[in-house]
Amino acid sequence: MKKRILAFSAITIISAIIFCSCGRNESSYEYTEEPTTKPIEVVIPMGNYDCKGDYRKVEQSFRDSGFAKVITDGKGDLLSKDKEKDGQITEVTVDGKKSFKKGEKVMSDVEVKIVHHSMKTAYIPFKAEEAEGENYEDIITQLKEKGFTNIKTKTVEDSSKENETVKSVSVNGETDYESFYSYVVDSKIVVTYYTKSEKSESKKESKSESKSESRDSGSSLVSKIAEGTVTPSFKAYMDSYEEFIDKYIDLMKNYNKDPIKFATQYIEYVQKLSEFTDKLAEYDEDEMSTADWLYYTQVVNRVNKKLAEVN
Repeated sequence: MKKRILAFSAITIISAIIFCSCGRNESSYEYTEEPTTKPIEVVIPMGNYDCKGDYRKVEQSFRDSGFAKVITDGKGDLLSKDKEKDGQITEVTVDGKKSFKKGEKVMSDVEVKIVHHSMKTAYIPFKAEEAEGENYEDIITQLKEKGFTNIKTKTVEDSSKENETVKSVSVNGETDYESFYSYVVDSKIVVTYYTKSEKSESKKESKSESKSESRDSGSSLVSKIAEGTVTPSFKAYMDSYEEFIDKYIDLMKNYNKDPIKFATQYIEYVQKLSEFTDKLAEYDEDEMSTADWLYYTQVVNRVNKKLAEVN
């Protein structure tokens, strides 16, 4: 019976993703398969030694010359101090070859791959207002898990607020961002949280401990227990699945801006999604522990929330 529930959940997620990718803009293009135009002979517009500078110019040159499969690959290797190198080409291959000459004739369906420098980015795992009132250490942990490295803290004394709860989280001075906005990993993040005076804290120490115990007995503790006892292979699969969804969401942001440019990647991601959900449906009820089911539910809930937020 549980196997059927898993399969149903997988279908639900697929439906949500299709709605997310196709329902956001009535005028957006739809791609169901790769172009089937018969390849023709085309001329290489420039030699490998001329493929320098901004990758977009080289990409456009090959596209204008009739090449049907031009792939760009950002390395995600730059921090803020090196932003002037963003978009600069590191390598270009034509049909897998690093050496090629201007004027050479090849078929239009050979792959042109342009590798370039790009900023190393990560996305914010919450909306600005969602961080308010949360424990500041939990917020910092979430940011570090996403890869952010330049996180500072600031305190504001206010006895009317719960101790060590977040007042605000700013990113490069911004406090109005949405969840999954992408920033360079060394962007300046300031987590401002409330503290109490020593006198006020001493009077309410017992009450604070009680609240802490209550909080630990809730979903946070359940989550820790689940992650500690879940079957390792199943947890690894669910983690990789959630990571894939995160990347898919980032792709859709680019796809909605330029459907033609990202059409090939979109098709690849849809195929990969099918592989994930097929495997998800294979898990059997008798082989899953209670912790497995709890962790599965947590991941699915997070995925559904993410998809709903980008819709």
